[in-house]
Amino acid sequence: MPRHAVYDGRWVYVFEPDADSKDAAVGRLGRREIPVLRSIGDRVLVDYAGRSGGALCELGANERVVVSRLSKPVVGMRVRLRGARAVASGLPVSSDSNSSLAEVMVSSPVVLLGSASIHGGS
Repeated sequence: MPRHAVYDGRWVYVFEPDADSKDAAVGRLGRREIPVLRSIGDRVLVDYAGRSGGALCELGANERVVVSRLSKPVVGMRVRLRGARAVASGLPVSSDSNSSLAEVMVSSPVVLLGSASIHGGS
């Protein structure tokens, strides 16, 4: 994941869909602790949850990491996906009461690789 998406060397922020909203592009900012294994240029390699002997990773499969640079992130603040054009129902994203929400860019859903994929087998 991008190095700039990691805060204080151990936190990432995620987009959590808002169950109370009819707009799938509106959600809340969540925070997950991650163990960073290695930095490679402008990217970091993150350990995954469930690896024996590894530090706890709170980031789960299919979560969407916020990759927008956040100046003052607050857990629970309402956000809107940047560039969202339609919701799951196929209806346009409403632009009325949510225009004051912070817009965020997110990653593709997180994919957790098994230890065989990371360590090369057996």
